[in-house]
Amino acid sequence: MDNLRRFILVFTAVIFLTLAICGFVLAKNYNETAKTEEVNLGINTNIFDPNKPNETDLSVFNENILLVIGDKDGKASELTVLVNVNTETNELSFLYFPREFKYATIADRDVGIMGMLCNKKGISKAADVIASQYEITVDNYIYMPSSVFAEFIDAFAVDPNLPIDPNPTPAPDGGQVIKNGVEYSLYVDLKYVSGKYNIDLSRDTKVFTGSEALQLIQFYRTQNNEYSTEMLKYYDGTDSKRISAAQSFLHAFITQKLLKTGNAAFADEFASKTFALLAKCESNLTEQNLKQIGTLFTKINSDAIRYFKINGSDIYLDQHYIVYNETINDLASNSMLDGATVLKENFFTN
Repeated sequence: MDNLRRFILVFTAVIFLTLAICGFVLAKNYNETAKTEEVNLGINTNIFDPNKPNETDLSVFNENILLVIGDKDGKASELTVLVNVNTETNELSFLYFPREFKYATIADRDVGIMGMLCNKKGISKAADVIASQYEITVDNYIYMPSSVFAEFIDAFAVDPNLPIDPNPTPAPDGGQVIKNGVEYSLYVDLKYVSGKYNIDLSRDTKVFTGSEALQLIQFYRTQNNEYSTEMLKYYDGTDSKRISAAQSFLHAFITQKLLKTGNAAFADEFASKTFALLAKCESNLTEQNLKQIGTLFTKINSDAIRYFKINGSDIYLDQHYIVYNETINDLASNSMLDGATVLKENFFTN
């Protein structure tokens, strides 16, 4: 009996030792295999870095931006314009809305004029209204106070360390003279002083600073609502004439100060200066968006910039309205175009 007990004990010990050794060997092999797989996984997997710039995003930006210049003071905005920036085709398009242009919303049955839309609904809702009425996408917006518009012009057009010289002498080497300001000729005197407006520009003005540019886009009627034959060539008391003057000036500003074809470094300069000013605006544009826009200015030429004004028929209900008549005016050629075609070709986004 004692021998049988000894045999069972020895046999059990041998079995236990054998299983322990086998378990150790299997565990060691599994651990080495797992490490090998871990190394292989690390080699074959791309690691996402959230701080690394997305180069693909910087290369493509085809978006509509609603830009409204005005003040939250209960008065109509100075300018309401839809801007399409397309870095795929290297094109830039502007669509101006007259102050009296009618908008209507189905949801709350609200009817009003475009110049008051931001005051009533805010800039983001204004973008939604325009998107809905013209069946386009408007995801971006800037509500820019009037004073910031003047700062924006000065940021790119005026060097505070240099004097403003309306008639600079030619460069000694015969090269192009870069004026300190925006070169733009005014052919009539503009004067309107009332409330917040203090417009007083001479027809002799040849170089504009931001302050003078602001006065120019604000003016659209004379103090006494009387117009000489000479004045009627440029202004007649309608917002359409004011838009034409504003577009003409902004084209001069863009072509003289923002078009930097071939100068890749300008994209960062544009983003830096503009982003600082957007802190004073209501906008959802990011610094990366501004760099994308700045990149466009390093690639396009003036022929790739288009200016349009949405058209309508005059009606009077409780007030004066302009109601969309399905046409859009090309401000460069002064030609009347089919509205749906212009929107599709110039303001369609991906």
